[in-house]
Amino acid sequence: MHALSLTTQPSEAPPAFQLAPEQPDPWSRLRERMLRRKRLFLTVFLGFVALVIVATALTPRTYTTQVKLIAGSLGGASNANANNTNLPVLNALLANNGVASAETYAELVQETPVAQKVIDALNLHMSPAALKSHITVKPITNTQILGLDVTWRDPQGSAAIGNAFAQAFVDRERDLVASEASAAVTFLQSQLPTVEQRLHNAEAALTQFQATHRIADITAQTNSAVGAVASIDSKIAQTQLDANQASAQIKSLSSQIAKLSPTTSGGGSTAPNPVVAQLQNQLAQAQVQLNAARQQYTEAHPTVIALREQVAQLQRQISSQPATIVSNVQTIANPVYQQLSQQLAASRAAAASADAQLVQLRKQRAAMAPILADLPVEGARLATLQREKKLSEDLYNALQQKLNDATVAKTSAISDVTITQPADPRMAAVRPNWLLNLGLAIFVGLLLATTTVLVIEYFDRRIRTRQDVEQDLSLPVLASIPNLEDDGNAVPTFSVESFLELVTQLRYASETPYRSITVTSPNKGDGKSTIATNVAIALGEIATGAGAVEALPAPRILLVDADLRRPSLHRRLKLQNERGLSDVLVGRSKLGEVIQRTVHPGVDVLTSGTASRNPIKLLQSERFDRVIEEAKQTYATIILDAPAALPVIDAAILSAKANGTIMVVSSGSTDVNAAKRALQRLHSVGVRDFIGIVLNRAVQTVDEYSDYFAIPSSNGKLPQLGADTGPVSADGAPA
Repeated sequence: MHALSLTTQPSEAPPAFQLAPEQPDPWSRLRERMLRRKRLFLTVFLGFVALVIVATALTPRTYTTQVKLIAGSLGGASNANANNTNLPVLNALLANNGVASAETYAELVQETPVAQKVIDALNLHMSPAALKSHITVKPITNTQILGLDVTWRDPQGSAAIGNAFAQAFVDRERDLVASEASAAVTFLQSQLPTVEQRLHNAEAALTQFQATHRIADITAQTNSAVGAVASIDSKIAQTQLDANQASAQIKSLSSQIAKLSPTTSGGGSTAPNPVVAQLQNQLAQAQVQLNAARQQYTEAHPTVIALREQVAQLQRQISSQPATIVSNVQTIANPVYQQLSQQLAASRAAAASADAQLVQLRKQRAAMAPILADLPVEGARLATLQREKKLSEDLYNALQQKLNDATVAKTSAISDVTITQPADPRMAAVRPNWLLNLGLAIFVGLLLATTTVLVIEYFDRRIRTRQDVEQDLSLPVLASIPNLEDDGNAVPTFSVESFLELVTQLRYASETPYRSITVTSPNKGDGKSTIATNVAIALGEIATGAGAVEALPAPRILLVDADLRRPSLHRRLKLQNERGLSDVLVGRSKLGEVIQRTVHPGVDVLTSGTASRNPIKLLQSERFDRVIEEAKQTYATIILDAPAALPVIDAAILSAKANGTIMVVSSGSTDVNAAKRALQRLHSVGVRDFIGIVLNRAVQTVDEYSDYFAIPSSNGKLPQLGADTGPVSADGAPA
């Protein structure tokens, strides 16, 4: 008897679970996934681009113009030249202008009073907060220049609002510079009518007294005394006026200071987060370790799982950390608050000085009272009237001079902010920008579509190609079998060549001949019975051909339906199933009595037989081992069609008893996790001789080199597996 040898030199078979095929190129893997999901990719990409186009078309068009201002330097220089008024507090204010930073001016330009002035000037119907939402102020780094951007629905309106904002800010800064002069003008204007009326009354009283008493002049002594007293009274009145003016300024400045904050923001700086850098270094080390572990172990190895969890933990920590941190926040003194504080201090000093002078002048005035008492009554009365007239005249002249000085200081005050470039509607930037939006839509659309495909691929764990098996299961693929249920004209060559490839792989998979092979799958419906049937037919074709050449009796192949729960081979091959394997195992029949011949050359079939209530007990029995040994005496190779591995333990039992095991996975149906669980179940019962994976229902195409895989016959035509039938499909018909 001849045995069909799938190999030439017997030796000990290596453990199949240690096979690790070459890893594919990552870029090729990515390209394969993109092509596999090309419809989804194009849908997401074109949908996002269309959405951006529609959103851009529906977005109202806006125009942005810019005004440039220089803050501090020009106004400060001009005010320094004007620091020559008769008002010391105003001089101190002018001398301190232009010391604020550009960030301070950027905050001041966005104050509510400035926005309200623009609203009033342009008659806009909106609140200051709403108007400020249309402007953006950005200091230009390392300069005193401010860029004020205004976004509006038309370029003319944008330019008008920008120029109005700039002018309003210039005017507000000028008002701040002239605030002390404005307070002085207000006070002097309120006091001037009273002093003027007092002067008129004193002149009228003197004229009436001289006319009544016919007094032309007085003695030199009287003149001297009257002059001294008048001088003292004039100084007292002048000092009292200064004190009152200082008090009014103190009240005005105190109310202004109460409304201001002593400090303001002067800008800040950021720096990279050092925690992120440290975590990224740890992540890089963990990824290197993970890659090294993946080259040594499978994805289910504890070392790979631990490193993968470590990488995920580091990535979550990095994503929770901010990219940058605030390294320096600068808080500066409010220049307006400082200026007003200086004014208040100067006013208080002036008030204290005036009070001290009043004390001394009143002492001098009291000392002159006895001298005036010695003068004649008429002379004294005349001297009093002349003194009051002179006092009123001096006070009026001093008040008028101060009013003139304050008015000049107020009208000549120069703002420390200058407009360097007004807004021009012709230079307005238009949004949305079609070219920019379209470019970003294409870039983001590609990124989004790629990400969507990768996410779907990550969660869709179904096996589809050889590369999926080799990458996810780290096991060799014996052959890719096309869908035999498709139209017979679709891929007839591949249907034949795929099983020839599978038989060839079985021949060279081990140096020891496989006398018994278990064919199983993770789940039912993966096509294991179809694969087992066609493998037996292919082996029968080869065995028949070998026997014909050697002119010896051809070795035969036995196909055993070992699925005692849901048998199907008898329906596929249109055979009787009244007696079969179960009957042999319980002793009701002998092996030779229940084996049936098929129409396929060299192939016999042992059907499942009578249904059994306890298939596991039958398959684990020593009787089953003896049946297999008895069959080996007659048949070269025994193919065991086992149940699916996950639902029941039968497949694991059969795999442990056979010389080799083939796992069938269905393209587009079998899940990677299911395949891994099935392999773990086989491994748990001691299955070590695992031949490889058969990818069933694979999508293949005929290329220009497909004829290299066919064996031409004598007439040049491609042969079929089985001269009369060819490959058998799931329903038992030839494919």
